[in-house]
Amino acid sequence: MTREQLHRLRYLAVDVCSITASYFSYNTLRFLTEKQGRLYSTLSGYLFDTKSLWVGLLYLLFWLSLFALSGYYNKPVSKSRISELITTTTSVLVGVVIVFLLLVVDDIVHDTALYLRLFMLMVAVVWPLTYLPRLWVTNYGIRERQKTKNYHSVLLIGSGTVAEETATWLHSISSTTTNRIDFVPPMDKNETESSLVRFSALIDRAVREHTPHQIILAVDSPDASYISLLLYKLYPYHLPVSVPMRSMLFAGAKVNVRGMKGEPMVDMTATNMSECAKSIKWFCDRLFALILLILFMPVYAVLAILVKRSSKGPIFFGQERIGLHGRPFTIYKFRTMHLDAEKDGPSLSFDGDARVTSVGHFLRKYRLDELPQFWNVLRGDMSFVGPRPERAYYIRQLVEKAPYYYLLHNVRPGITSWGMVRYGYASNLDEMLERLQYDFLYYENMSLRLDLEVLLYTCRTIVKGLGK
Repeated sequence: MTREQLHRLRYLAVDVCSITASYFSYNTLRFLTEKQGRLYSTLSGYLFDTKSLWVGLLYLLFWLSLFALSGYYNKPVSKSRISELITTTTSVLVGVVIVFLLLVVDDIVHDTALYLRLFMLMVAVVWPLTYLPRLWVTNYGIRERQKTKNYHSVLLIGSGTVAEETATWLHSISSTTTNRIDFVPPMDKNETESSLVRFSALIDRAVREHTPHQIILAVDSPDASYISLLLYKLYPYHLPVSVPMRSMLFAGAKVNVRGMKGEPMVDMTATNMSECAKSIKWFCDRLFALILLILFMPVYAVLAILVKRSSKGPIFFGQERIGLHGRPFTIYKFRTMHLDAEKDGPSLSFDGDARVTSVGHFLRKYRLDELPQFWNVLRGDMSFVGPRPERAYYIRQLVEKAPYYYLLHNVRPGITSWGMVRYGYASNLDEMLERLQYDFLYYENMSLRLDLEVLLYTCRTIVKGLGK
């Protein structure tokens, strides 16, 4: 079990105990407060009635679900006392309102003035019983970080002035141990491939040997596209990757900046979306993907027959794309082209493309070929809304002209995107670069509201048949 998993388990354990204690404490006080119209003559009968116990179980599941959706458990190690107070207070107030409306207001209360007292009583019981145990766990984590030498292991990669200054900062942090790898970018672009192979071997050996908690890339290189290629090599290790803010790589980019004892670092594996929004997006993606997969079964059956009759070949088309944190996955679509469509190598479709079948034109026009990607969403490969995933073949070309492309791999790719509804499918690299501008705008302004707007525009595109 990793340190992060252990700390998350601590928070879960205290939350379970706190929620259970708040349920029985509140019901005890409520029993003593409500003197008229009692259905139970004894406190034990009121607390341990079969119905009450079942309600208590639902109460526990509700609070745990609410805390999870708030993003509270997403990053258990790096919590602060201030964020603890704000997050807990907000989630408790929201939860108390919902629980009060569902469990208390629904009951028969002869004295309506009692509602306000019962509501305030619930807040007075739930908030301290939730916040204080959490604060204890947070303080324990802070003390552990402060007292444990070499608590945080950092793998520093690079050479030159930026790397030297970053190493100095890291050495000033007593709880951090730094393992450094000297790496100098090639001067000749013809040596790029060999240097990437050497870089991969160095990182792989260092990660196995030192098991770092974070990677910092501090490489002096005027070639931003080369830095992007190095970042792609780091993503598969599923570790936070940071780069010193002073790098010119970030000019004009809206990125996630965090301080490390005064040294600003750009977190290359994080977005500006709140943890709460991320959790809600994750939950809604899977819930609605499952629902739509079931509801669209008859549509799948009809489209499968049409595709099968249109030309020889399989019904579904699978292709490797690059997803979250540079991980490859297989994207699924209804097949819209003939089998030998790419016999001469990767080639984008275009208006009037003879490779597209007659049924394929119809499917593309109404975006029906994308329906099987609900399965990708359910699996966690994709989201409903996000930058469209591309093949590694095209990513390599895009990175050379748009070095910021790697930032899009900090989020799950989507079935639809701002670029898709505003621009549509791209038929060449230049059009892909134009569409990419919309994807960057989405990345920099990610929110649940923007996701909803993109989905509404997508529905309009489907209804009007504006796809191609």
